[in-house]
Parts: sequence; C-alpha cells; structure tokens
Amino acid sequence: MRFSVVMPIYNVEQYLEECIDSVLSQDFTDYELILVDDGSPDGCPAICDRYAQKDSRIRVIHQHNGGVADARNTGLDICAGEYVVFIDSDDAMCNEALSQLNVTIEENGHPQIVVGEIVYWQGDKETPVNHSTCWKSQSSRSFLDILQEYAKRDVFLPWKPYQLVCRKDFLDSNLLRYTKGIAVGEDCDFFLRLAPKVSSFRFVEFPLVKYRIMREGSAITATPSYRAIKDQLEVFADAALHAGIFPDEMLMRKYFAEKFANIIILIDLLKGVEKQDCTRIVRENMYLMQYLTRTPKYRVSRLVWRVFGIDFGNRLLSGMKRLGL
Repeated sequence: MRFSVVMPIYNVEQYLEECIDSVLSQDFTDYELILVDDGSPDGCPAICDRYAQKDSRIRVIHQHNGGVADARNTGLDICAGEYVVFIDSDDAMCNEALSQLNVTIEENGHPQIVVGEIVYWQGDKETPVNHSTCWKSQSSRSFLDILQEYAKRDVFLPWKPYQLVCRKDFLDSNLLRYTKGIAVGEDCDFFLRLAPKVSSFRFVEFPLVKYRIMREGSAITATPSYRAIKDQLEVFADAALHAGIFPDEMLMRKYFAEKFANIIILIDLLKGVEKQDCTRIVRENMYLMQYLTRTPKYRVSRLVWRVFGIDFGNRLLSGMKRLGL
C-alpha cells in the first residue's frame, strides 16, 4: 500500500473520533491506519476497537504507557506502507491530503521525504501556514540549505511529525526512530538526526493537518511541566552543540541558542528540586549565551542572566515582560 497513517493515542477521548473520521473520509483509499493506544486511561481504547471492527484498514495496538515517542516507534515497527504519515490524535487530517501527497510522490520520483504545511485550528478559526518563500528553487538546493532559510527567517524548522511524510525504507535503512523517554522535543531530536541523511525531498504548499491550538487538558501547551522544560532545554542544547551538520554552522548555533533561551524563562514556573535541575542544565550550557546577539530581546536576556544569575534574572525578565518592556 502507499501510506501507513500512524496515530499515537493518549487521553484524547473528546477529540479522537473526529481525528479518526478525518482520515477515513480521505478521497484516497490505499492506506492503513494504525491506532497506537499508549495505555490511555479514558475511553480511547474502546473507541479504537469499535472503529477497527468497522473498517479493515484499521489496526489497533494496545500497549503500556511509554510516551509519544514510544507510541510512534510502535507504529513505525509494524507499518506496511511505502510512506509513513503521522497524525496526533487531537488534530485532524486536511481534506484530500493523501491524494495530493500521492500525486506529489508520483510526479517527483518517490522522494525520501515530503514536507507539507499545516493549518492552525482554534475553535471555528483556521489559519493556514505558508513557508514557500523558504523553499523556493528547491530543486537546485540541498535539504540542509533550505532548512537554513527557515532559520534566517526566524520560523520553526518543519520538524513536527505531522509535517513529515517519510519513505519507510529510508527510515529503516538509516535506523531512524524516535528517542524513547523524551516527552517534549522528541520531534526536533528525530528531525535533526534525519536531516543530514536526506538526499531526495519535496516541499509542498498544501496543508496536511489541522493543528488544534490550546486544547483542553494539554498541559504542555497551557502550563509547561518539569519534563517539558527539561527535555526542551536538553534537546535545544544538543542541537546547538551539533550545529556543524549544517553548511552555516554559526547561523544554526545562534538559531538553537535562541530556542534554548526561550525555554530558560519557563524555569521560573518550577519549584524545588525540579527548578534546581533545570537551572543546572542552563549553567552547564552557559557558553550558548555568546550566540544571543541577533535582536535586542536576546541581548538584554543574556546580560540579565549574566549579571543577576538564572533564578533572579528570570524573575526580573518575567516582570519586564508583564510590564511590556
């Protein structure tokens, strides 16, 4: 078959049926849908089984909770499609996404990956995202060179799993899997291990997924947890350290140093041992401060942290932000 659609599922009973229906209503039918129930404590397991009884394209895996990286790997290990499509279970697949992907694949010699756009989705409001200015003239440029264009324009690199459609044999031959144990930032970690290996690709203008913003119960989005803050600090610090995979190492080191700095201020939300642990990670990577030079925002933050330390500096920066400074 052409596609394996892999859907990790945990505690999304309110949204799951809408997500599954968005896949089943696609006008392209040569796919399987793998529902990975990652030990969900709500009604999701029963919903998965009910859909599987109605549609032979659906395969359900019930497993003990191991996190989203583990759930994606489970789907990757058993999928049978030529290409793997990821979708998060609180989002929705855009209409005609699979048929448009199929045309792109056929017309471009079955590239290793296809990178699509997304639509930000909040209630009745949908906001399409278009980064085509980053990948113009893509046929004459390398994958890493195009990613640098994202960095130059100060937008997120397309590392979200639901933006990436990967050929299964490309992932398998390069032993590419998500790092188990990373709760947040696992997508960036995976993407940066994938990116240097890509030799054939296609960026497309059409969206693949409607990404639900600020869903109810999304602690990562609403109030970042210790794990979310710690994991992102470690992932962005590692990305900056290994920026040499890119042709313009300095550009990308600055880019990831800024992503690292954006997480530092969130440490102020933590307390006790958790706060101390995240502060330790920052202190171990203080060399990244030298790269915070691009805008006044980062230059001021660097100065505040150096003069007042991480703890008091965060409180000072938080106060300045509340005052609109």
